[in-house]
Amino acid sequence: MKEIRIEENDAGQRLDKFLGKAFPDLKRSMMYKGLRNKKIKVNRKRASHDQMLNSGDVILLFLPEDALRQKNEGFKPSENQGKMSLSKKSSVKENEKISIIFEDQDLLIVDKPTGLLSQKDSSKDQNTMADQIISHLIDNGSYDRSKELSFVPAAVSRLDRNTAGLCAAGKNARSLRLLNEAIKDHSLKKFYLAEASGILKKDRYDLKLYLKKEGTKAHVFKDPEAGALEANLIIKVLKRKEKENSTLIEVELLTGRFHQIRATLAYLDHPLIGDHKYGYQGKENAQHLYAYRIDFSKTPFKENIMDVQVDLAMISWLSKQDYSAVFDQRNQTD
Repeated sequence: MKEIRIEENDAGQRLDKFLGKAFPDLKRSMMYKGLRNKKIKVNRKRASHDQMLNSGDVILLFLPEDALRQKNEGFKPSENQGKMSLSKKSSVKENEKISIIFEDQDLLIVDKPTGLLSQKDSSKDQNTMADQIISHLIDNGSYDRSKELSFVPAAVSRLDRNTAGLCAAGKNARSLRLLNEAIKDHSLKKFYLAEASGILKKDRYDLKLYLKKEGTKAHVFKDPEAGALEANLIIKVLKRKEKENSTLIEVELLTGRFHQIRATLAYLDHPLIGDHKYGYQGKENAQHLYAYRIDFSKTPFKENIMDVQVDLAMISWLSKQDYSAVFDQRNQTD
């Protein structure tokens, strides 16, 4: 028999979801059979798979020992799973390291460089933003894997490998849940700077389109299409650069779809500078796209942080002559 007490970071989730995270060797068939046969109880009472857990609940499991290996079993505070080894840290190139922009007891906001994966895309050992975030939180004592059964700090936005910019991560289960809710109800606003090919005619585009992922590329449609999801965004023209035949724009994402900005600009026949995959024909290879600002002013985090913007000097493709166009847009917004 094993007894588990639910702590704050494990509360607020369904029993079956928690058990699946906490006991990686527990098969779902055994879990559901155990629930039916009262081999799994919560607070010594019969439990259902979709029962929501509260802090202080006690789970009793009368199941075989080999199915009840805990995810954090055998880890000491100094041996946290997920922490980057010294050898791996030393192998990370300087231009592939995240920068810490803001941190308090709930939130971590980082600036992800171009070329860094947000999370693993294969079983190989890879340097990712997710790993660097966890390693940072372990180093400063904010996260102790040996004490957690199901929670892992995570970023709520995952930028493409070739897109740099700001990402917000929840340091505890409550803040991560609030961040996800803020994205879902659009109270958290995400803004990108981009440079599009050609000269956009209108000053503002409020676009309600549909996007369908096919393989490694996204296709955008004006009308509903089988398998396509709503893909909404707002484009504001900041500066028309006649000499370069390009347009500096600010994009506010209203939905977070696969390659949404890149595919939408291609749909408008103004592909992103440097984005050869989506139709750019020029010589530039670096994609001119940066997640430069997050607005928290309508979220539960507004008491500690209202608005975060990256230092424009960090955007390598943005010229100093363009800074004023960005500042003018911010002044109009404020």
